[in-house]
Formats: sequence, structure tokens, C-alpha cells
Amino acid sequence: MRAVITLLTVPFADKYPQMNEFLTQIRSNLELASMFEVFRRIHQPRHLTPL
Repeated sequence: MRAVITLLTVPFADKYPQMNEFLTQIRSNLELASMFEVFRRIHQPRHLTPL
């Protein structure tokens, strides 16, 4: 899942049919979809707030 999330950071990754098909398969499976969301939340960029 970390690899998929990292691949999604590549510019225009959502334009590739293979990537879209893979994401569709992940999202259509309840167990994989929940894992994907957990990993996505964990690995999303953290922005530092100014002091």
C-alpha cells in the first residue's frame, strides 16, 4: 500500500489506465479499501504550522 500511495505522488499518475484500474480494484475490495485509507492518512504530508 505504501508503494501505491507513493506512486500517486508522481505527477499525472492518475492519467495512467493501469494505475486507475489498480485503484479501482483496491477500492472495490472492502478490506483493501480500508487498509488503503489508513495508509493514506498515515503517509500524507504533514505541514508544519508556524509558531
